[in-house]
Amino acid sequence: KITPGGLKALEAVYDLRVNDAEKVLDEELKNHPQNHYTYFLLNYCDVFKVMYNPSRKAFDEFENSAEKYMTIVENDKDTSLLHLASLYEMKLYRGVLKIKFGEKFSGLRYAYGSYNGVHDLLKGHPGYAPMQKLDGMFNIALSNMPSFVKFSVSLFGVSGNYIDGVKIMEEYY
Repeated sequence: KITPGGLKALEAVYDLRVNDAEKVLDEELKNHPQNHYTYFLLNYCDVFKVMYNPSRKAFDEFENSAEKYMTIVENDKDTSLLHLASLYEMKLYRGVLKIKFGEKFSGLRYAYGSYNGVHDLLKGHPGYAPMQKLDGMFNIALSNMPSFVKFSVSLFGVSGNYIDGVKIMEEYY
């Protein structure tokens, strides 16, 4: 569930004020400890931290928290589209960062699981914007991956096109 505090935290992340977002999310956890979206946003903050500081130490810290947050979100019995979009987005970020930091097989597994989940849901909900956003991100990300990744995922029928990804992002965001 997206709460006013969650929206405030998301805005802070978009403004690159990750520390402010984390303070808001700490309060959200006190008020709404069962809200999976808060854990998604905490994970999102951690993704930005690794992007700011692409060091092995930052990645290892991300991995520790990502495992915890993903377990909480995966164990939530919520079947709403928002819940599933949040989970698939978390898997995508984790997969991309794992690939970047040399954990290629594990990263591909996370990214591919996210890709499959998104495309399965798009079949039944083609206009759902968060899923379309992820589809656009897949296209852009895959078109920019190293050749071994492109080859590996092509074996499973997966490909990405930068132009298509940008068009999807522009249409839905």
